[in-house]
Amino acid sequence: MLLKALLLRMRRTLDADVFMPLYPKNILENKNSGPYLFFQRQFWSSGKLLGNFLQWYGILSNQTLQELCIDGLLNRHILMAFQNSEYGEDSMKKAQSWFSNLRGDKTISQLENSCRYLAHLADTIYRHSIGCSDVEKRNAREHIQQVIKLLASTRALDHAVTVANDHNVKEVKILIEGKETFPTTHFEL
Repeated sequence: MLLKALLLRMRRTLDADVFMPLYPKNILENKNSGPYLFFQRQFWSSGKLLGNFLQWYGILSNQTLQELCIDGLLNRHILMAFQNSEYGEDSMKKAQSWFSNLRGDKTISQLENSCRYLAHLADTIYRHSIGCSDVEKRNAREHIQQVIKLLASTRALDHAVTVANDHNVKEVKILIEGKETFPTTHFEL
């Protein structure tokens, strides 16, 4: 009965308490504005909730956790925040992975949207670095390498290799094997 009550409360929280506002990107450019601050607060609250939900790994079934964490929170709310964020530092900070030690060479299907977002983020970072100074190009390359690490940490090795090939990152094996450099919450599936 306790687990049923817990699961009911978790679902009710997703439906009633989690809200991610939709603002045009130009509204979010002013980092001191009310909409920007509210948007950031909502994002980080959702991220904290995701971490709290993942603490129930091993107690709740994997299918239930996937439904709550990935379908209900990550794909429905957090990914929207990623897409409304600026590319670069802010996006990289937000995109740190909460999932690690996923088995196999491919990510679970529910994480495909976030993998596609990360691949798009790498493309956006690259496009914005064209014609920039060498320092900015080096920073962009480091961000793309971080994207590859994030993809590898979610076991999306196919996406990681594609991004590495698209952006001529030769040290992909080192990046994939060095995936432990990001703080993660363990979630095996």
